[in-house]
Amino acid sequence: MELYTAAFPEWERRTAERHLHTLNNINFLPFHIVEDGEFIGLLYCWQWDELIFAEHLATTPQWRGGGFGGKAIEELKALFPKSVIILEIEPPTTEIAARRETFYLRHGFLSNPYEHIHPSYSKPHKPHPLVVMSYPVAISPELFTRFRQLSFSVL
Repeated sequence: MELYTAAFPEWERRTAERHLHTLNNINFLPFHIVEDGEFIGLLYCWQWDELIFAEHLATTPQWRGGGFGGKAIEELKALFPKSVIILEIEPPTTEIAARRETFYLRHGFLSNPYEHIHPSYSKPHKPHPLVVMSYPVAISPELFTRFRQLSFSVL
């Protein structure tokens, strides 16, 4: 929980109470990134049939840049080879957001052209625009609508 709260601002994460409730959802897949028994990071996903939503990915500060995030993404792709994986990123208007987009493009993700306004995880924060990326293909308008419905239902 410490990395989750440190890595994501309030509007991009659940409260501690809601996060604990989320852990009981059968569609929620919390993966821990571990190397030689040491906790390196986290990858929180949702699975709905053939759709995987990679909601949160973070590595601990001392391990950032060590390739562990990329390894986690590649392992996720291998674990769900017949699924479409969707994730959201901030628009690439800052250096860090542009680097994040490049990271996912390097791992085969595609940017989708849909306008996506993400509701905040908590008040008083406001909805904010995000870019929807997907792997291995761009998503159809129908799948985008389904993704929005499903992902918004678990906020």
